Amino acid sequence: KLYFDKKKIDYCTIGRENCNFNGDIKDNNFVEKTIKKATPEIFINLAAITDVDYCEKNKEIAYKINTEFPEVVAKAMQSNPYNNYIIQISTDQLYEGKGPHKEESPNPINEYSKSKFEIEKILKKYNSISLRTNFFGKSRKLNKFSFSDKIYNAIINKTYINLFKDVYFTPVSFNTIFKVIEILIKKKITGIYNLGTKNGMTKEEFGLYFCKCLNLNTKYITGNSLKDINLSAKRPNDMRMDSSKLETDLNIKLQNLRNEINSVKESYI
Repeated sequence: KLYFDKKKIDYCTIGRENCNFNGDIKDNNFVEKTIKKATPEIFINLAAITDVDYCEKNKEIAYKINTEFPEVVAKAMQSNPYNNYIIQISTDQLYEGKGPHKEESPNPINEYSKSKFEIEKILKKYNSISLRTNFFGKSRKLNKFSFSDKIYNAIINKTYINLFKDVYFTPVSFNTIFKVIEILIKKKITGIYNLGTKNGMTKEEFGLYFCKCLNLNTKYITGNSLKDINLSAKRPNDMRMDSSKLETDLNIKLQNLRNEINSVKESYI
């Protein structure tokens, strides 16, 4: 919201509370009526259940929010057939095996990533883009912490935090996502695209470098191995992405991960 307000981009929101249209997005009737009433030219879907273990245990609700909700939106938007576009935020969890991965090689291994993969396939029939991504930065929601928030809060509160030393990824900052979305609003390219940084790192390396940028004590970061943790859902070891397709088609240059981490430090100081 803050980014759109700053850029003076008109928008309205749909969700459970504090939105222009308040309601339960699991209620298909509410969603359909709202979309037809609002007649949006562009719909940016940021709603998702992202707790991987929760999705594994609650497959039905995961598919309801992650797959069915955006499908209902897409169908309802056809009532304005001449001018509609959907920006779907997908996930880097779709990749498994040695990266960096290109868009043609998804391999979802848990219910969360499968629910996101299903909606990608459905949205191919509509005027839409699915952005496979992972993001960090200072969250404005007090009850929803980003990956970097969790690290920062642990260090500030002098509590230990375990970070995987064998899980690789290429996340981007919130600001980069917003900038890309702003370009997409104008260019409206369609298809499936990776949105990630260059030169990914492990989650432990991310935590250590993030602390270095903010001059925080790294002694509270401990590295653990994915294979030693008993989790409900399988996790990919390497989610690093090759985002050259998006760079080419939007004529942009994405940063390496170290620079991207540096770019968010001001928001934490």
